[in-house]
Amino acid sequence: MSGTVPHDVCVEAFGLPTIGLPHSDPGCNQHGPDGHNLALVLLEGREVMTGRFWDFGARR
Repeated sequence: MSGTVPHDVCVEAFGLPTIGLPHSDPGCNQHGPDGHNLALVLLEGREVMTGRFWDFGARR
C-alpha cells in the first residue's frame, strides 16, 4: 500500500506493535499528483511482507 499508514492508531488505540517497510522506489513521487508505483516493486513488497508475517508466526 502506498501512502500514509496510521501507525499511531494501531499503537495507541489497539495496543498493537507496528513496523514500517516501504514499498516504493525513489522516483515514484509518492503523495504527488503524478504519483505512481511500479508493479515489480509492489510484487517484491508483497514477498517481503509475506516473509515477515511468516517470521512473526502468522501462519495457518
